[in-house]
Amino acid sequence: MRLLCFDLSGCFTDDGFTGQMFDDDDPAKEKEAEIMLEYIEKFTELMQDEKYEEAALHAANSPKGILRTAETMQKFMGSAAVCIENSATQ
Repeated sequence: MRLLCFDLSGCFTDDGFTGQMFDDDDPAKEKEAEIMLEYIEKFTELMQDEKYEEAALHAANSPKGILRTAETMQKFMGSAAVCIENSATQ
């Protein structure tokens, strides 16, 4: 089997792609992952505290659009339904 490396992002064998060579140990990628996790945790906290406007702004400014997804919109829609139910029972 031959190993062919075209650049530092990955290698290929005769059978196909073997994976990335150096990204697993990249400290910048680890820091980026930490930042994204913190954003998700903060968003979850804001939603649990029913701070929806603040949560929406937080999601809109999320790095790499990690919180600008259909799943996030569903969370807001579900929260809106709960708010409507709660206000109707009061």
